[in-house]
Amino acid sequence: MESNAEIDDSFLEHYFALDHDFEEILKSIEKDNQIIRAIQRFRGLRIVRQPVWECLISYICSAFSNIKRIRGMIENISRSFGNKLCFEDKVFYSFPSPLVLAEQSVEHLRSCGLGFRAKSVLSTAKKITSDELSLEGLRNLSYEVAVKTLTGRENGGKAYAGVGQKVADCALLFSLAMLEAFPTDVWIRRAVLQWYGNLFDDDFVSRLRNPGPTSLSPRDYRIISDTMREYFGKYAGYAQEYLYFDIRTAGVSG
Repeated sequence: MESNAEIDDSFLEHYFALDHDFEEILKSIEKDNQIIRAIQRFRGLRIVRQPVWECLISYICSAFSNIKRIRGMIENISRSFGNKLCFEDKVFYSFPSPLVLAEQSVEHLRSCGLGFRAKSVLSTAKKITSDELSLEGLRNLSYEVAVKTLTGRENGGKAYAGVGQKVADCALLFSLAMLEAFPTDVWIRRAVLQWYGNLFDDDFVSRLRNPGPTSLSPRDYRIISDTMREYFGKYAGYAQEYLYFDIRTAGVSG
């Protein structure tokens, strides 16, 4: 199917969160010299609102990968299963719906470069199409309940394949604008150790500095998330983004 894409002002305002009170957000998170420096370096950085389904699958695909490879996976999925769109003489492809992906085979998804992630993508698509998970319904939940729902910790539920707390946090922050979410990866862990170790007890900091061969345990992840959300408040997700870009581009120098 081929169609002409149209983009109106309301879509752009929603997608780029231009309705957020940017000055209020920045004023709220300016808690220390480090975050002030990060804001000065990257002022204007905003958190977008992706479609929640596309956002969730994108972060499931991000497991043990890098930005270039993730972009390739999403492009391959869209080209293989999405609709062809033309905009200003350029060709794009829409992201396929849960129903479309639920009808694919694991092998077909793997051919898009998903590797072991193919099973998780297919499982999540099937759960959504069978009404086991209402992504839009997450909008009506508190952040805490939404995280537990996605990770299967709500009412003893079963975790959705490929969705741990980091993927859940990313999906809630970058699609549903739950701005208190504080996704934590290896870069944010470095930022926390370098700049915010004083918020944690010595034993926890020591454990973070020597995490072993694996990533953060669910318990340690929640300790960081809870502590940083308490420190930065309801816009902790914005603080996370500024700190992330600062640590990525300036190393760990304070």
